[in-house]
Amino acid sequence: LALAAVRAGDDKKAQGISALRVGHLTSATSYFVTMQGSSRAQIDAIVKSVESEMSERFGRVGSRQGKAGSGWVCLDFDEVVVHVFAQAERDYYAVESFWAGGQPLDL
Repeated sequence: LALAAVRAGDDKKAQGISALRVGHLTSATSYFVTMQGSSRAQIDAIVKSVESEMSERFGRVGSRQGKAGSGWVCLDFDEVVVHVFAQAERDYYAVESFWAGGQPLDL
């Protein structure tokens, strides 16, 4: 699921894609995928691509928090949580720093 989210983001030219295995750090999820878009329109396209990929390939419908206009959208598919940011929000919130003990996936 995590790699499918990565591919879906990459299909829409997401930048700075990272994926971490975090199941050993939290019981909330197994993987965090983080990426960014350069505009509201691109963030929205990335989010829709990830949602579509998860639904069509795996029958998964995740919960969505945030909007492209806010600069941060979080998609929760249980085993995988996907964060799609604008650059400023990604830098400000630095969510990856909270999961520094995560194991990076080879992308």
